Amino acid sequence: MPQFKTVVLQKIKRPQSNWSDKDILYSKESLDVCRKFNLDPTTQEYFVPSVSGSIFNSLNFKHFPNMNDVYARDPDALARFLTHWKVWERVVVDNQPYLIVDYNAYQITEIPENISDMFIHALHLSVKSDHPSNVIRTFKPTITVDKDGTRRYTKNNARIEHLDYAMMKENFIPNLVAYMIKPYGVVRLAKFIQREGVLPIDIMLNGGIINLQFTTMPYFTKNIE
Repeated sequence: MPQFKTVVLQKIKRPQSNWSDKDILYSKESLDVCRKFNLDPTTQEYFVPSVSGSIFNSLNFKHFPNMNDVYARDPDALARFLTHWKVWERVVVDNQPYLIVDYNAYQITEIPENISDMFIHALHLSVKSDHPSNVIRTFKPTITVDKDGTRRYTKNNARIEHLDYAMMKENFIPNLVAYMIKPYGVVRLAKFIQREGVLPIDIMLNGGIINLQFTTMPYFTKNIE
């Protein structure tokens, strides 16, 4: 049995949702293909954008400051963050690594059962590469945030008084459709959120906050026609 649990995020047709037929189809395919690879996945339904703002506020989250682009506070971005956050809660409760697969992910390679031994906090599983072998590499961010909240530039170790959105967005990981995360990685992210606020999920999984690694051999790709 794998050393991790798998959860597939799902966009399900609801009266209040605005998911497209393609979203629904991708959700089904992402679940089916994980089953074909014998991952025995559970599911997590996506939060609906129309209510994501009120839910976000009810949980007393705060936005990361200086987020100037429209996407950062878009209801879809909030819905995506809340959906991942819900799974992160399960990671901590179960005290076990989780493979989190987004609704539009498509698995293309079998995952080794012992893959959770190969990373510390989080492992990005959808990096596109032609590398012939499975090599784990550490993402090198431009900034780091220590356990105590101290912020520094990676290049010269100079202290940063205030993080801004542009700094964090420099460490954006593209094509984030599947990743693995361990309980301590979630704890690091939660502490950052408590101190600094919430970022969009693809920026939240930041090598400056956690030890973020990736494989040069992709296991997932985006499900795009």
